[in-house]
Amino acid sequence: MQKQLESGEITASTKILIPNTERVLAWSPLELLQRMNETYPEMLRASLLIRAVSQMENYLVALLSEIAERSLVPFKLQDKIVSFSQAQLLSFETAEKLKSHLIQAECRGLNGKGFRDFEKYYKKRFNIAFSQSPVAVEEVDGIYSRRHVLVHAGGVIDDQFRKRFSPDAHPGQQLEISEQYFLEATKKLEALAEYCALRVGTLFPKNIEIVAPPIALFIEEFSQSLFDLRNQVREPSVAVIHWFDAQFRTPELLNAHFSENSTFKIGEQPHKLELILAGKKRTGEKTIQWLVCGEKNIVGAYIGYLAFLSRRGMLEEFEKHHIMLKKGFISEVGKKQVTTSAKDN
Repeated sequence: MQKQLESGEITASTKILIPNTERVLAWSPLELLQRMNETYPEMLRASLLIRAVSQMENYLVALLSEIAERSLVPFKLQDKIVSFSQAQLLSFETAEKLKSHLIQAECRGLNGKGFRDFEKYYKKRFNIAFSQSPVAVEEVDGIYSRRHVLVHAGGVIDDQFRKRFSPDAHPGQQLEISEQYFLEATKKLEALAEYCALRVGTLFPKNIEIVAPPIALFIEEFSQSLFDLRNQVREPSVAVIHWFDAQFRTPELLNAHFSENSTFKIGEQPHKLELILAGKKRTGEKTIQWLVCGEKNIVGAYIGYLAFLSRRGMLEEFEKHHIMLKKGFISEVGKKQVTTSAKDN
């Protein structure tokens, strides 16, 4: 733009339009340059700070599921009463499904909570004290409070925020997120996340276990088809294998998603489930277990499709295990050389 001004292609009073439209982006080149140097970077930093805090909240909620996979002891405290109707209670076909429901309810209870709520919860439930992290709790609270001002107050500082975090500002002033503050804030959030991960690893160590007998038996039953699918992958050593256990909302939905013509999409390209399906076993009117094997992008797209069904309410319960196979798989498929990582809910 500076070159266009110098060449006379545009003048200091030329309106700057959005390309291919009649909408005015700026009323002069000087106004646009000023926005590009000051306003737009400020808006971008504010948006990214909001995103960073949201990601931190999601991480702290997701960490509950990870802890529950390792130990249910912290969730057995007698400080919470949960009630179910008889119909609700009888709808859980196994104790595992009831446990999963309770943990997910615990996670949902933390959605939308403030930083201080997370701090109290982690200390009470897991004995993880945010105050012992490398970052001062007050600094993280300040980051969350800035997000709150940006999202819920249009970025306008009120007296309460001024007193706690910005004494030099005045009520009604627009909150600014400087580049230095943004970089420091993201580092502090990362440091707190790493601290939590380390504490979880110390307090609730991950067990590396042999596959639970039901999964091992399932894999053994369908070992030949699993073997065949694995060899169809361009590089069999990197074939991705997942075992699933799910409850559909209705028997009709289950039947539709496991018919001979059942498909899912990879981008815009439909893909037949039967091309990655190693085996399936109906366990109830609305429940089924199944095993898939294929290339990473295809299996990943299928898992994304199942997550979509879950969000739409078509899947009421959904559990998966990533199956890790040792080198002896080809000659000893289905034997106790099969191991699994912790399930992903």
